[in-house]
Amino acid sequence: MLRLALALCAVSALAPAQSAARDLTGEIVLRERLALPKGTRADIEVLAADGSLALIEIVTEGRQPPFAYRVTVPDGALLTRARLRTPDGRQWTSPPAQVPAGTADHDQAPAIVLANPSIGFASFVSCGPALLRIGFLGMDAHAQRGSQFVKMTAASDPPNRRFSDGRSLATVLDASDTGMHLIWQGQELAPCVAFPDPAQAEVRALGSDPAWQAGLTNTGMTYSTPEGDGGTAQHAVFDMGEDQVTWHSPGLPALTLTPRICRLGDGALPYPAQATLHSAPPRRGCAGDPVQLLQGDWRLVMLTGAAVPEGIAASLSVTGTRVAGEAGCNRLTASLTQGGAELRLDTIATTRMACAEDRMAFESRLLAALARVRGFDLTEDGDLTLSADGDTLAVLVRP
Repeated sequence: MLRLALALCAVSALAPAQSAARDLTGEIVLRERLALPKGTRADIEVLAADGSLALIEIVTEGRQPPFAYRVTVPDGALLTRARLRTPDGRQWTSPPAQVPAGTADHDQAPAIVLANPSIGFASFVSCGPALLRIGFLGMDAHAQRGSQFVKMTAASDPPNRRFSDGRSLATVLDASDTGMHLIWQGQELAPCVAFPDPAQAEVRALGSDPAWQAGLTNTGMTYSTPEGDGGTAQHAVFDMGEDQVTWHSPGLPALTLTPRICRLGDGALPYPAQATLHSAPPRRGCAGDPVQLLQGDWRLVMLTGAAVPEGIAASLSVTGTRVAGEAGCNRLTASLTQGGAELRLDTIATTRMACAEDRMAFESRLLAALARVRGFDLTEDGDLTLSADGDTLAVLVRP
């Protein structure tokens, strides 16, 4: 058996003095065919539901993986991750693993570490059914999809930035104030929009059959059911899958979010993500804020059943809950208000220019329709429909 030297470096005490101790055993496995340089560090990160954290270093003594470990941990529910770091900055991380509460020693499945390079400040985006993290570090942009990472360098100047991986433009990112478009390894994806991300704002998930709800923040996760099941943990870490992300917290069921339009019933507002709570049995529902689906620019193509007349331009641009646009003659502004299963456009205002009679008549129809809006939906093609009482008032498309 390999001799292990262990060093504990805790950000806060991992367990109170009265907690029982137990041994956690396993091994760190690297599947890539490469020789790690001298000085590579191997760690086991241990997270507890009360928010405490410890990094336990596995001294490698110049050996190559796999690295066996035996560490002492408290008896509460825990979450662990393995990590390798080389002196030149490369790193590999394993998916999170649950350790159930109890006093018995626990033997973990092999912790298979995958490349996990730093990509700077990153956000989740959905480009149609594709889910990615986009980050910016220095002058470079980085994209992660599942376990794949692509680094891109700037190919144009602000404000419209283009980044390319330099390999026959196989992966290209166009980023501007009005949107983000991505070609991923030669495949053009749908326009990218923000995806529910607890680093940006609290993410709420809920289901109705059976009922449940969960919340994700940058400091942890909660969930509850009408039957009294539930819990709270002060850590939440993610694992990127193939076009989905799963959030893990110590002692709680994992929560998977998938970029698919989700509805909780007929006539309900759409949500930007399908959600699965991996309880026993699993519970399914929706997650995110419906308003996220409206973000960005839209061009009006149909109003109250009739196509927009040739020569008249009408559009909406949504930023947060603020709406701006062109009404056919004048510029308009409004605010979005969501309540329950309704979404309205309030405080609609316009500039006061005069235009040709046909434009003014169209504008009056558009403003009247917008004032009636009580909901919206998205078609399979991504077209936006604004509605009231089951009637389609307007249809808009991405420009």
